Amino acid sequence: MIARPQKYIFTPWCKASKQMWNCQRKYARYTSNANQSVTSKNQWINTCDKSTDIPMSAVGMLSRFTRKYTTRTTNPQVALESIFSDASRESFKIRSKKLVHVNRLKHDNPKRAAVLVPLCLINGEPSVLFTLRSNQIYSHRGEVSFPGGMRDSSDTDVIDTALRETEEEVGLARDNINIWGILPPLTSRLDGATMATPVVGACGEIDLAKLTISRKEVEAVFTRTVASLCDPEHRFHTRFRAGYTMPVFLGGEYRIWGLTAIFLHYALTALVPELYSRKS
Repeated sequence: MIARPQKYIFTPWCKASKQMWNCQRKYARYTSNANQSVTSKNQWINTCDKSTDIPMSAVGMLSRFTRKYTTRTTNPQVALESIFSDASRESFKIRSKKLVHVNRLKHDNPKRAAVLVPLCLINGEPSVLFTLRSNQIYSHRGEVSFPGGMRDSSDTDVIDTALRETEEEVGLARDNINIWGILPPLTSRLDGATMATPVVGACGEIDLAKLTISRKEVEAVFTRTVASLCDPEHRFHTRFRAGYTMPVFLGGEYRIWGLTAIFLHYALTALVPELYSRKS
């Protein structure tokens, strides 16, 4: 099944534009009538050099056009069904290592912190768990975040920090969390004094009603499905005067922005590139 190309704007009075439009129409009619796959495109193009009504210049344009918009089609349902498979985990590890973030703020000895990006299933639906920070705490009160906190001297590494804080805040036992990998660390304060590292882990099927929440740190716990987070209608960007842009996720009860949105952006980029495009 061939995906319809996205809208493409050509200059109305351009001869090549007219040729391209005719070529697209003939190709669409050909694939629709014959129920051909994308690979049939090459066979059709090879026969166009014998055609008198379709110039090869337009055929070349169509070849580049269809190759861009039709060769990377993916069934979203298939991607979601296999999101927590062993193959998906290995692919995530490879993609996450390619993520690079350059921290503009430098600090000689920043404090270390870590958060857990909890991948979970809610009634069989792939989702991500978030917390709403309590109004009783000093920093970032009332904001959406991932469970996590500052590193203690007893923590062996950032993974140990993320697991310990998650168990303290929402009651998810570390034995039930399968660590997938670590994403690029980011400075969490304007002066660069704190460096936070996101750790991605799969928690399996969970029941929010059975979680033991620390009310001193967490006001509420909620989830968002991966499908809704990848929906372009729910994704926006905020541009700051300093010259940088940050993602914002809407579509739910709470707005996801700030450092949490950046961590989520990285996680989705490595987890479901078929559904989540950084350029969309």
